[in-house]
Amino acid sequence: MSRNTDVDKALLTAGATRLVLDTEPYADPPPRDEDPLQAALATLTRLSAVERAALILSEVLKCDTPDIASALGCSEEACHQLLTALSARTTFAWPKTITGPENVARALTTITPPLLRIGVTLQSHTLSNHSATTFRDRSGRALNALVLTAGHTLTLAINPDDLTHLDPVAEAQAALPGTDGT
Repeated sequence: MSRNTDVDKALLTAGATRLVLDTEPYADPPPRDEDPLQAALATLTRLSAVERAALILSEVLKCDTPDIASALGCSEEACHQLLTALSARTTFAWPKTITGPENVARALTTITPPLLRIGVTLQSHTLSNHSATTFRDRSGRALNALVLTAGHTLTLAINPDDLTHLDPVAEAQAALPGTDGT
């Protein structure tokens, strides 16, 4: 047997043993020395696509249950049950800010695909001279926005109630010289 085959066999055996012995597949207390972003991303990768989207909407974008239910296309009761089950079996803490280009890239590439799969759309724009992305539900209503500053820091932008000014038609009209925005 070649050395690579022995290593592969050992890894498969160890992985299978962990699966058999693991009685709580979603229990995930993060190691004490683990980076908070890494812990959050690791938690997300262990969830199903719908669970991942629900947790991102709830904990990253700070959406409330009716907004999450709307984005997922389910009833508020079903959404509440899903969120309750998730909170019972996961430990999840999303960092308030994420710094560094590599960390920002890892965060965005982890949170964006699950949201796109459920019909959330992204709108790129400028907010206070910074790159921003607004996340919109299936009806086009703004859920929240993330802002990327020049220092490669990703921050949850603002309350979704304050995003009503991000109407692309109104923004375009306001940007035209000599118009009054009508």
